[in-house]
Formats: sequence, C-alpha cells, structure tokens
Amino acid sequence: MIAASVVLILVIVGAIAHFIINRTVYGPDATAEKFVEALNEGDFEKARSFASFDVPEEAYTDLIDDPKYAKAAADTLSDAQVTASERNGDEANITVGYKQGGENKHIKLTGHKDGKQGLFFDKWKLNAPDLGTVKITAPAGANVKINGEDFTASNPDTEYAVLPGTYEISTEGSKFIEATSAKATVGFGGDDGGAELKVDPKPTKALGTEVQKAIDKRINDCKKAKEFEKDGCGPIKLPKKAQNTSIKPEKDVKLDTVSWKVKNPKVSAKLDGGSGKGTFTTTKKGEATFTADSKSRGKNAWKLASPAPVIAAGEFEIDGDSIKITKIYGW
Repeated sequence: MIAASVVLILVIVGAIAHFIINRTVYGPDATAEKFVEALNEGDFEKARSFASFDVPEEAYTDLIDDPKYAKAAADTLSDAQVTASERNGDEANITVGYKQGGENKHIKLTGHKDGKQGLFFDKWKLNAPDLGTVKITAPAGANVKINGEDFTASNPDTEYAVLPGTYEISTEGSKFIEATSAKATVGFGGDDGGAELKVDPKPTKALGTEVQKAIDKRINDCKKAKEFEKDGCGPIKLPKKAQNTSIKPEKDVKLDTVSWKVKNPKVSAKLDGGSGKGTFTTTKKGEATFTADSKSRGKNAWKLASPAPVIAAGEFEIDGDSIKITKIYGW
C-alpha cells in the first residue's frame, strides 16, 4: 500500500510538473516572450521565427531585402513586452505593447497549438500582423535616397513593406527640380498600417527659363520658314487666303521676301506630379506681324491688317538637362 501510494503521489506530482512546465515554458505566453525579446534586440528574423509576420499582398520588398534601410531607420521599436494574454483551449490571443517615437503602441498576436515538441510538450504557432508599408512617390528620374541610402524605385508610385521605424525619403534635386524630403514613422501593419512618403516636385527657376527658351526657339524657327501654313507654327505662318482681294497669297507672295516681326509670349511652367512632365501656359500674350513683296503689286504689298495675338500653351517633358516641348495646343 505504501509503495502504491508513493507511486500515485509521484504520478500526481509529475502530472502537475508537466502541466506547469508545459504552460509556462512551452505555452503561448512563453513563445510570445521570446518574440518580444527578439524585438527588443532588433532581430526581426529571430522574432519572425516565434511569431510569423508576412509582407502585405502586392507590396514590394526592396526595403527589407536589403537590411541597410532598416538599420539606418530612426524610431525603431523599444520596450516591447507582453501586456495581456487570453487562452481558450487550443487558441490564444496575446497583446504586445511597445514604444516607438515616444508613442505607446501595441499589436495583437494570435496563436494555436501546432503539434508537440520533445514528445510531451505543446508546440504553439503565433502569428503577428503583416508588416507596415510605405507608399513612395518621387519624381521620375530623380536621385532618391531612403534614410540616406541610395534607392531606385521600382515604379514612380509604389508601396513597399518595411520593418518598424522612421523612413525618410530625400531627392538630391536636379537642374529643373529642387531637392526635397519627407519622412514617416511606420509600425506593424496591425498597429498603424501604412504611410506615404511623397516628395512633391518643385520646379527651379531654371525650369521656367528653359521652357521659355524652348518656346522662343520654336517661334524663331517658324519666323525663318518661307512656306504657307507651316505645321506647328500657329499664328506665325502665312495664310493661303487673304481678305478683301481675290488674289491668292500662295500665287502672289514672293516667299524669299517674307519678314516676320514677333513679340514672343511669356509663359510659366508647372510640373505634373512625379512623372517628369509638365504643362506651360501664357502669362503675357505676344503678337506677330509680317510683310512680303507681291509679284503683282510690288514691295511690302502683303501684310497683316492687324497684329496676330500669339499665345503658347502646351506640354513638355524633362530629358536630362534639357526640355522637350511635346505639344502646343492649337498650333
């Protein structure tokens, strides 16, 4: 009887010990504590082995594939700790709190039993929210840096998965676009989701000057033309018809005597988003007149009855250190 009682006591003690060890050492809370410890060490790969977190669907991974961007990030998380835990049979819900950028934040971990380990003890699988994201919008062709590191965007307007931290985008600027920057702090996706890093392209004075030069060149080229209704020359082209006469200009004008006098319009330029393209509009109208000799009526017989207004509005695109006019409306 005594031996049997000793065996029974040992069985009970063993069962209690197994229960305690299984719950405290191998339970979901213990796994969460390992997750938290790895977070505080800044080892996200290790943390991921205790509570998996995924990349949001359709998000690019450039900013996590290369660790230099996260290593250079400010406001990474700290003081992570398990703040609440609820277990219901084979399921568990755990809250992890942490600090980031002076703010208290939290994420929810979900867990379920996932078999056994060491034959006798439960194995738990925890899941953390997806990583947060940043949407990067930068001018096409701009020299972009993320946290001071060179970065080439996959597309001008793209969402990237990131590890928790503050990410700063900066552009070095160019001849036509000013240098600029923006930053955002991102936690886990379940905490504050995504953010946007957007640098609005601001034109330099050189952009307006170069667009004006391009318009002036177009007008100067049109002034040199010795032909009727030259395509792309708007009001600076000889008409095929004349008012108050039956004489057709194209048969009577001596083309080699055509002389234009043009006061060029003044234009202003505006960039369209981050595409490297833009539009221009007239801020001050110009005017054009011409004279030409007539085969039948002599010198300077052909002229405009009154100056023609010259207005230039259209589209352009940046091509390296030059501007290309792609369209002039109505010309």
